[in-house]
Amino acid sequence: MAFSQKHTGLILVPWFNSDEWRYVYHCIYQNDKEKQRKALDILKIWKCRNPVLSTGVEGTLILLETLLLDSEHFSDEHLSQLYSIALMRFLNLSAANSEKQGSFSKTSIKNELPKWLVNLRHDIAHGHQIPSLFNLKMGIEFGLSWLNEKYWEPQSKIIKDYHIDETATVDNHLANTLKAYCNLNVALFENQEVDSEYIENLKSFLNKKLKKNVTHPYVMVDILLETLSEYLEQITDLNNLCLDVLVSKEALLKSKFEALENGTEAIHKNFRNVWQKLLNLLHQQGYTFALLNKLFDVIVDIEYCNFMDSTRKMAAFWINEILISLSSLKETDVSDDVIRLEASKKNYAEEAKQFQERVLNSNSGYLKYFLDSLLKLNQNEETFNDDVISLIKAKSDFENTHVGVETIYTVDDLNLNDPNLLEDHLDYSDLNGPHVTNSSRVITATNKWRKIEDTSIFRGCPLGVLPHQIGQKHPFIAIS
Repeated sequence: MAFSQKHTGLILVPWFNSDEWRYVYHCIYQNDKEKQRKALDILKIWKCRNPVLSTGVEGTLILLETLLLDSEHFSDEHLSQLYSIALMRFLNLSAANSEKQGSFSKTSIKNELPKWLVNLRHDIAHGHQIPSLFNLKMGIEFGLSWLNEKYWEPQSKIIKDYHIDETATVDNHLANTLKAYCNLNVALFENQEVDSEYIENLKSFLNKKLKKNVTHPYVMVDILLETLSEYLEQITDLNNLCLDVLVSKEALLKSKFEALENGTEAIHKNFRNVWQKLLNLLHQQGYTFALLNKLFDVIVDIEYCNFMDSTRKMAAFWINEILISLSSLKETDVSDDVIRLEASKKNYAEEAKQFQERVLNSNSGYLKYFLDSLLKLNQNEETFNDDVISLIKAKSDFENTHVGVETIYTVDDLNLNDPNLLEDHLDYSDLNGPHVTNSSRVITATNKWRKIEDTSIFRGCPLGVLPHQIGQKHPFIAIS
């Protein structure tokens, strides 16, 4: 009962959804002529929508329309002729619709049609007299029952709605185009010979889209970028399918480092520059922080635990490059060592704050590669995030004064028998001096323990944690 033996897979159907199909099925076999007429009306609508119906639906329409004829308006001879034509058409559809045409009897046996029905067709086609109206009507009623067994009932168990999600389709096209752009971009950067079959497929795609022949790889890159821009205009969110293509070891995370004069490493300048147009496009469309969060996932998520250190470092370097570019947006004189981003219509303030909070609440050794850039990101804003203030202070203290383990004291270090710690012997007028005096004697203070009058310095510190223990000075305590 397939649409055609030459077609496989999904086909266009005339019913609105599976509920409409089931309603028609229910009405056909209810032994209620009013419901059968409703089913017939819908079957005719299906015929208008799609003139070439599946065999099961077409056969049902032929037989049901014949059975619902008003016999009062036709003579028996006229009805017999109409029944004969309907039965002949139904049997031809059901038993003779085959690529390999054989005898009708063999095909009917294969389709489990009874021999008496085959003989009835033979009498209609070759006999001098049309079979009796009773036999013809019995044949049509059997055919409707046979269709229920062979088409309607089996289909009712498997039929389901198939919706075409336009957004998903655009996302798939976007991901495929993005993958083509990345592959070609990397190949051109590495001066590799691009696979000829791959180039031909790209040519075919671009020719179909632009109606012109494009052969030069660099022109292909530009056209793919224009195509990406068109797709990005049609979506509201850059999904993981697209981000996975971009943030991969075949694209941005391909290990391309260069050594700097100061002994550090950075992304190879030329490799960074070949991605500038794409990164600028994503920035214009409002997806910069979606990309930053995906790059940060590579650093902190267990999903990427199989990535090598160089891959994670590459992700951290890209975060650093993008953050530097964001900080340079308001500058007129931008260095060639910075990715040049054009100002976007989208306000990234809230996303920047969320990303900042996510980074500051994490604990990863890769933060050192982009921490400075993160702290500079909002320096021109009127207010700073509290976490940023704490991190800046901790970072500044760490750089100016190295606090060793020997200078961090606990309550176990307190000697209650030390007379120098008795409060009535001490004068707290000068807590920063090397000595503490009273009226009777001079006492050399150890400065391990001092009475704190202003407790505001503990604001924001977790219970039991001192200010010098937060941030980078104590790697086992995260800022919260």
